[in-house]
Amino acid sequence: MLDINTISGPRVEFDTDALQQNFAHLAKLCAAHGIAVSGVTKAIGGNPDIARLMLDNGIRTLADARLDNIARLRAGGIDVPVMLLRAPAMVEVAEAARLADIFLLSEIETIRALATAKAELGKCCQVVLMVDLGDLREGVPPEDLPSLGRAVMATENANIIGIGTNLACNLGVLPDQSNMAELVALANQLEATIGHPLRYVSAGNSSAISLMLNQGLPSKINHLRLGESLLLGRETAYGHPLARMSGDCFDLVAQIIEHKLKAPRPYAARGRNAFGQQVDVELTEPRRLGVLNVGAVDCEIGGLCPLINGVSIVGYSSDHLIVDTTSSTSLAVGDEIRFRVDYHALATAMTSPYLAQVAFQANSVSFTLEGAPRCLPLR
Repeated sequence: MLDINTISGPRVEFDTDALQQNFAHLAKLCAAHGIAVSGVTKAIGGNPDIARLMLDNGIRTLADARLDNIARLRAGGIDVPVMLLRAPAMVEVAEAARLADIFLLSEIETIRALATAKAELGKCCQVVLMVDLGDLREGVPPEDLPSLGRAVMATENANIIGIGTNLACNLGVLPDQSNMAELVALANQLEATIGHPLRYVSAGNSSAISLMLNQGLPSKINHLRLGESLLLGRETAYGHPLARMSGDCFDLVAQIIEHKLKAPRPYAARGRNAFGQQVDVELTEPRRLGVLNVGAVDCEIGGLCPLINGVSIVGYSSDHLIVDTTSSTSLAVGDEIRFRVDYHALATAMTSPYLAQVAFQANSVSFTLEGAPRCLPLR
């Protein structure tokens, strides 16, 4: 883990105190509703330090869609069970079998290949069968679940340990009383087919939290795969913040590398920018613009929110971010600007090879997000 006092380049900073509070609170909240949590590490790029904080604060298993992230977890000493959220390509089967313990799957060919690969390692292939309940991402149609269950039962070294669904990712279909009741009915049907209880009846992701806290989830549902709610302190069905959880655990920090007063040229012909886009931003008077040392290669710019009053984002390219600082007179070249990140910006920033990842404890440092010449007096 990098030391906050030694890093001055563009970076993502994360508050370990706030994260631990989030993890502990949500794990207890879900447990009170009979729900076990797998902490999803894909938005943190498999950062083992953050994953360890999850495990130290009530979360027993992890989950990720990317084998590279799981490899990073394993290299960092994480040895708890990990779910692979995305089915591996056939060329990835051997690596998937080596790295992951539980697989969320809906294709019998993939299940057979993983069962063979796991057998070579002397282990059983543990499968959660995925069913599509309307979001049209991964999952077998409900009417095909019994035949898939029978096919897996006939596969040597494959064991069905659960049923799962995924909602609010592709079409935005939300968990509700109807589709959750359907999931329970399918779980009962699958148990009758395989002849033993399921370990996991997994209702999906952070979009299920609102339903859990209000109308409630059916008692048979016992598992959620949570990422954004743990990391950013909000449920994702409606984007509401969760009580007693922090939404400011992560910041992106970048430095001003140019800062000048520039006049617009309204008469200049304009075509597409570097990304093939027609830009609608219009400047009608001279503005003081800062150019920062991050760009679209580093993170999703649309998910950034400046944390200094009077600063706004007006443009970007692959390697530069342009902000209007006209209303913030204290800034100069070399100063740093801090940005709050949404889930998409976090996921892209934490997987960027160009950004450092720096942990700090807010309770042990003092800094101000605005009103000082520099945004990072974390020393």
